[in-house]
Amino acid sequence: MTRFRIWVLGTLMLAVTGSGAVLANQAVPFKGNGTNSFTGGSGNTVTASGSGQATLLGEYTRTEALTFTSPVDFTGWVVFVAANGDELRCDMTGQFVSATGAVGTYVITGGTGRFANATGQAEFRASLTSPGTFDVTFDGTVDR
Repeated sequence: MTRFRIWVLGTLMLAVTGSGAVLANQAVPFKGNGTNSFTGGSGNTVTASGSGQATLLGEYTRTEALTFTSPVDFTGWVVFVAANGDELRCDMTGQFVSATGAVGTYVITGGTGRFANATGQAEFRASLTSPGTFDVTFDGTVDR
């Protein structure tokens, strides 16, 4: 192969891979905690909002809604808002494992700003700390 062909192939490879970096999504840790308060609801749906600290987000606020699909199981959504206004959106499923504790999964469905095409998931634990207030911790990955 001539040097020209090698140069052309090398240039094309760099252009396609972005200067040698693979353009595939990269999983990065997503771990955090927060405190939330129930804000309302109707029927079998409740809403909550709160704030906390998480990797990728820093200080965040969040809103969520969950719908009970049985006495212990629920589905819903949560939107995390970073300090700069970027949103990370998740669907969630979970279940109560005691009168004051729940576990489940956030499935990341995108967002805005740097999270526009995000995917991934995180496992969460929630604990009722007083009537109307609960703490949550979560740990997983985000693909951006």
